[in-house]
Amino acid sequence: MELLDFGYSQSKWVSEQVVMDACRRGLTTRIFRPALVSPSITGGGNNFDIAVRLVAFMVNHGIGVDALNQVSFVPADITANNIVAISTTPGTANKTYHVTRDDYANMLDITGLITKATGRQFEIFSLPDFVPELIRRCRKDDLLFPLLDFLVGSVDNISAMEFKRYDSSCYQAARDASAWGKPDPSLEETVNGILRFMQRKGIISVAAREFNAASTCR
Repeated sequence: MELLDFGYSQSKWVSEQVVMDACRRGLTTRIFRPALVSPSITGGGNNFDIAVRLVAFMVNHGIGVDALNQVSFVPADITANNIVAISTTPGTANKTYHVTRDDYANMLDITGLITKATGRQFEIFSLPDFVPELIRRCRKDDLLFPLLDFLVGSVDNISAMEFKRYDSSCYQAARDASAWGKPDPSLEETVNGILRFMQRKGIISVAAREFNAASTCR
């Protein structure tokens, strides 16, 4: 608990202790730890969380970050499906599941796929340089603006977690054992779903003729 330094993660820790206590008292439990829940690959969703706001800001301002932090986007429909699939599969009780992508990816992978889909080019900064650049460019009408203080205050923690990697082997095994489990969509499909969502909501201004043409061909 002492290593969790802001309210969101602290509240998750407390809620897990409640679930673990229930388990010790004989109730059947499962703990699911989703990473970054993204829009569906068709662009469905209505969630303007910090990840969507940050990616939209990067697209609109043409800046990216070169950091090795694991970025694990899992579409909302896949996340929900697999939580239900695992929950109804025998032998999965009283375990913890990290609902993350099977394979490692970082933000350079994300911006690379956005460039492939839209032609948008990114000026890449190291993490220590990225945050000052973000502050310099961010304006009150940016969706990211209300979260600016949080990002600035979290940069040291983000740097400290650069080599943290999720172990989702338990999740993968339970998902694959279920007749209803769905595998990860490709990272490209996942990123294109985020782009569709952001375009549908009108929060990115990038020209996306190549992306739209690719979408039409599907």
